[in-house]
Amino acid sequence: MELNDATVVATVARPGGTTITVPLQWTGERDGEYRGTFVSTEPGAYEVTVDATRAGGQGAGTGAAFVRAGPGEAEFFDPTMHAAPLRRIAEETGGRFYTADTSRGLAEDIRYAGRGVTSVEERELWNMPIILVALMGLVCAEWGYRRVVGLA
Repeated sequence: MELNDATVVATVARPGGTTITVPLQWTGERDGEYRGTFVSTEPGAYEVTVDATRAGGQGAGTGAAFVRAGPGEAEFFDPTMHAAPLRRIAEETGGRFYTADTSRGLAEDIRYAGRGVTSVEERELWNMPIILVALMGLVCAEWGYRRVVGLA
């Protein structure tokens, strides 16, 4: 029996024993199709009991089902490379797509990618007198030490 004017409520029993009540709304897409949402807060088996009543308080039916919630395991089922989506993502983001055959240039591409905040500033030594004086002092100190020890 497909009712569009029923009051439908789902009672969800969580694995810990607590229950929540979820009102279901008629979707309007098909006769007798109602939809509601609840968020699973812990992994395990949830028991969902649905009760439908008509306008006069007359029971229209009940049903029960179990739903298992847990972490997704989809990443372990198809661990192959999907080249088409990877190529599309690389094109859309300005990146490059590499395979085992084309990965030789990967290290060079990473080094000279020009991404991030990097600036190279070159200065001549005589434009930084403190460094020039320090280097000259080190050379003179090394020469003086060799003189004193008798190596020069």
